[in-house]
Amino acid sequence: MEIIPYEYNSNFCASLSKTFIDYVNKDVHGKLFILQDGNISIPLLIRKKSIFSIGYFVHIPLKDNIRLTLEEEKLFFSMLGKYLMNNKLVDFILPPIHIENFNHIPKNAIGYKLGIISIKLLDKSIDSIFESFKSVYRRHIRNAEKANVEIKFGLEYFDDFYTIYSEKLKQEKAVHDSYDTIKKIAFNSNDDIAIQCGVAYLDGEIEAGILNFSDRKNAFYIFGGSSKNALNGSFRLLHWELIKKYKELGLEAYQLGASREGEMLTDKHERLASFKMGFGSEIQEGYHFIWILNKFKYKLYTGLLMIKNTFKK
Repeated sequence: MEIIPYEYNSNFCASLSKTFIDYVNKDVHGKLFILQDGNISIPLLIRKKSIFSIGYFVHIPLKDNIRLTLEEEKLFFSMLGKYLMNNKLVDFILPPIHIENFNHIPKNAIGYKLGIISIKLLDKSIDSIFESFKSVYRRHIRNAEKANVEIKFGLEYFDDFYTIYSEKLKQEKAVHDSYDTIKKIAFNSNDDIAIQCGVAYLDGEIEAGILNFSDRKNAFYIFGGSSKNALNGSFRLLHWELIKKYKELGLEAYQLGASREGEMLTDKHERLASFKMGFGSEIQEGYHFIWILNKFKYKLYTGLLMIKNTFKK
């Protein structure tokens, strides 16, 4: 096991691009390490905060840019744990954002099931993809087309996208990224990832907006929202037009985010997952976890965090 410098490669997946790592690191303020054993590597942000060394997984481990098997992942994490503890690099590690999941929960980790919702595009015709949608989705999409809902793509529509995205999240009282944060991703990617900005309009009014990114294999639904009074099919039509674009590009899948279970599943998350599954999606089963390498430090950190949150109330 060794630490190697990060050097971007155009064959990397989107979440290993500098643009994505900078986005993740905007709140973390950590230093990026690439931990490698043979041809298997994993990126890790490490932040020094007071007496704590907090790690943040940027991505799952990859072998020649391919996901590991369960047995490979178990063996890799066994070696990685020993290396991190022997070198006292990190006290505990938090999971990545919900575009990837792991095959297992390692020893000394607090974990939970988390699937990734994905529309498979490879080896399917565009007609068969559309037929896999729920019948009500197909009807709503056709109705939106008949109503002359117009779909426009391009960064020149970024402000309209952000208007509808932020309004939707504010209505839900949900945390969302600032205008400047998302604009930095959209306009400063330096071609290390591809950006798709799409907006649906009806009679000149903004119905829905999406901003995604993609690499050579997959597209990722990252930011999106629709108007409270939007036509039922507008948001679905926007996704459908993106799916057609991704199919033309020869991408393997369109990933739509997380599928939670148990205590992690709220009513809101259940509604979102139900919406995404309506596109004939599949779930890639897996896990997320907090990996605890120093039990005392983790217990102390969480205790201090609880005290801080108590005083905030």
